[in-house]
Amino acid sequence: MKFLLLILISLFLLFSCNNESNTNKNSTQEISVNAQNLAKTINYHPGDPFIKTLKESEFFKISGLENNILETKEGTILSIPKGAFRDKNGNLVEKEIHIEIIDIKSIEDQILSNVTSQQGGKMLQSGGSFFINATQNGDQLALNEENPIYIETNIKDPESDYLIFEGIRNEKGEMQWINPVQPRKHLIPVDIDELDFLPEGFQTAVDKGMPFRNHKTADKNLTDSLYYSLTPELSNLSSEKHISSEKLNGLIDSNGVFLEYERETQVANTECKGIDPASIKVLKTNKFSKTFISTRDFEKRLKVIHNLKRPELLDIYVKNLTLNMSTCDSMVLKMLPKNSSSALKFADFARENLGNVKNLPKSIEKLGEYYSKELENTRAQLKKARDDYQSILDKKDDKAREIENEYKRVLTKRLVYRLEKFGYEVRYLGWSNIAKVLEPLEKFNLEIVVEGGSSFDYVNVYTVDKNIQSIFALISSDKILFNRGYNHDLFLLYKKLQTATSVVVAYKDGIPYYAEQDFKVTPEINIVLSPIQTDNNELKGKLRKLNKGHTSFNKIQDDLQFQAIFYEERKRKKTLMKEREFINSLVKVAFDCENNNQIEVEFEI
Repeated sequence: MKFLLLILISLFLLFSCNNESNTNKNSTQEISVNAQNLAKTINYHPGDPFIKTLKESEFFKISGLENNILETKEGTILSIPKGAFRDKNGNLVEKEIHIEIIDIKSIEDQILSNVTSQQGGKMLQSGGSFFINATQNGDQLALNEENPIYIETNIKDPESDYLIFEGIRNEKGEMQWINPVQPRKHLIPVDIDELDFLPEGFQTAVDKGMPFRNHKTADKNLTDSLYYSLTPELSNLSSEKHISSEKLNGLIDSNGVFLEYERETQVANTECKGIDPASIKVLKTNKFSKTFISTRDFEKRLKVIHNLKRPELLDIYVKNLTLNMSTCDSMVLKMLPKNSSSALKFADFARENLGNVKNLPKSIEKLGEYYSKELENTRAQLKKARDDYQSILDKKDDKAREIENEYKRVLTKRLVYRLEKFGYEVRYLGWSNIAKVLEPLEKFNLEIVVEGGSSFDYVNVYTVDKNIQSIFALISSDKILFNRGYNHDLFLLYKKLQTATSVVVAYKDGIPYYAEQDFKVTPEINIVLSPIQTDNNELKGKLRKLNKGHTSFNKIQDDLQFQAIFYEERKRKKTLMKEREFINSLVKVAFDCENNNQIEVEFEI
């Protein structure tokens, strides 16, 4: 009895006897087989009745010091790396090695060699059977598990569910096929730009947030850019009890109060976790386009890792690009809770028995170092982009603050001017002093209602005292009822029964609307103004006539310039608030954050 190391590799499709619909297809599929998982020594009996018809062996000589590529007459290719075999003492074989191969493809050779059979009561449709043995000077060699052999063979019916069986042959020449596994396949990279590396639901969240800035719809570049921009968010939110602030202040609120610039909307978070978008940005570069990162199989795994919000699982793949993907799958599996849904998912991945990309570039071993370095650079670049954008916002805030301060001075000038015209000496600007000097005048209540005021973008209401050539600006919380002044010009001084003029200038889509009405000062003054559309030239003429002889700070024309700036500033701040809410919604999709509480400040336009 001759004792040999034997590997019989049979690619079989399990099917019932009446199911032959796929047997006539002519397409082929290249399958890579990891021989180290199939190594099996068997008894090969001299009395085998099929010895004479068994397909003849092919013999090759290779060097154990070199990488070797062998091709059989049937077209099967063996990739045998150096150090693929060990001797009986466990030492790597470096000298000449004799390889024996039997490559059985056709149905005739399968029958003559008696390698067809059944498994579990089902017929096996063979895709081919394969035998390999290695010796040195007649001594049996063993496979080195650390340096596996890869076998590539073409099979029919590429869409069929082929399996690989271990073969045992008895003394009667009968084959027993056991331990079926899926063949290990070389991974095929695709265009890395076509792969979706975003968290599940992220694209939907972006679409819901449209329009955004100058974008009506979200294309791929915008979606990717929004995702990558969240890297500073993760670095901020990951710090325990960190407070992220967004400046949304610096304008006049609905009560006429100038908001202080120290007031900010705040987002407080703790224990945020997730995949750093900067790491995805690095992986989507050409450096990784020839690795298993650029495959549909990795894309599927990344989706699960995104859901788990565990970046250390991603690191296993990135830092082990030279290993088979199934090996990385198993490494991830060990880090997951047993019997959890995620563990079951990665167990399924591992059972796919996926290999690696064929002909990996030599530079792949340096990609781990490149990834770490480039990740830090990318984080720094994204943070700089965020800081640059914030710097632009800060400059706009500073400009708005300058205009507000200028308007405060204008309001104060009006107040001082009005008091002096009524014969009061102004020594202090403190509110308590002003309140005291107002006692001699009779009090009155003034309410001005603007019909349809809420339909306008913004509404400006004034009263004009032609006796002293002074104006008073009123404010409203609903753009309809105007009954008070700004906090820097709160007090309106009129003599009993004197005549004054009420004026409204409203804007909608940049078009002005105007109305005016004279009134007498009585204890209760109720005025209704109905703005009528006009044009800018006509409006200028009316206001010029109305404010003839007024100082600049007492002209409605000049005040309207401030109001237009404040309106645009309120729009800008409201847009920033909406953008902040949009970004927060993306953060919730991309990361897992506890204690997510947002303090919002609302502004009336």
